[in-house]
Amino acid sequence: MGILKDLFDVGDFGADGRPPPEPHCVDTVYLLWAAKTRAEAAHFMTEVEACMRRAQDEPHRYPALVAWVHITRAPPDEPASPPFRHGRPHMGEVFDRVTRQTSHKPTLVFTCGPRAMTNEAWDQSVRVTSHGRRLDFRYEVFEF
Repeated sequence: MGILKDLFDVGDFGADGRPPPEPHCVDTVYLLWAAKTRAEAAHFMTEVEACMRRAQDEPHRYPALVAWVHITRAPPDEPASPPFRHGRPHMGEVFDRVTRQTSHKPTLVFTCGPRAMTNEAWDQSVRVTSHGRRLDFRYEVFEF
């Protein structure tokens, strides 16, 4: 989560009294995160929500943030409200949606989840960029 906290200047990264960042060159950040349960996701949701608020409150200074938090082992009766989704992400659909929504604007995809998921996301990123589209990609492997 460090890269998100730094990008949106929240948490301990913004506590040193430095001036706010200049407007960002990235137009949109897509956060694709997978956790087995909401309890696992809760470890970092405070930071994610702070980044989302910063993006909404200061759109002239920070990129838009689209967060998809997939709970892969959600109980069937647990409601799924944004940014939460049940099940595993379908990477081809995710990356097709990202490219449709952002056209040719500077875009960052940040993936956090198990190694197999981050590898699949990387493969989709390569597929998209091989068709002439620039997409910045960052990842963190997150497994309990």
